[in-house]
Amino acid sequence: MPYKFGLALGLAACILGLAACDESTPTAAPTQTVAAPTPTSVPRSPSPSPTIAPASATVSPGDVTTREVRVGEDLIITLDSNPTTGFRWQITQAPDEKVLKLQGTGSTFVPPAQPRPGAGGQERWTFQGVAAGKTTVPLGYARSFEPNNPPVQRVTYEVTVR
Repeated sequence: MPYKFGLALGLAACILGLAACDESTPTAAPTQTVAAPTPTSVPRSPSPSPTIAPASATVSPGDVTTREVRVGEDLIITLDSNPTTGFRWQITQAPDEKVLKLQGTGSTFVPPAQPRPGAGGQERWTFQGVAAGKTTVPLGYARSFEPNNPPVQRVTYEVTVR
């Protein structure tokens, strides 16, 4: 009899434990504080720290940054990113390819020097100045599988090719 009572008590505890873990209970997602006015429950990358050849600069989300490159010179944009959250930086509008051309098919993910589960890294784009002119490279940090949600961060680069 004590065996049946213990089994029934254990089964009841399991059922109560499962009921406490229903899907309506939100789980905390990893977040980092940034200057963008977004809810703190939305996972996001650290503040973007782009590296642009030949110069480098640190910008805040929402900033518009101007850069100048020469024809034939590479422009490299590097932004902190954590794709394990589902978020990636995406070019939201293609730059004028007559002025600035993306090298390759998109961004390259650069993992951290010491990889850890869930750790972020950086996304890197390489563009080349093709002809004199001006264009913009707007980027948004969003989840590709949530196309109806706006990016949680935005950064825009105004580029002059001389």
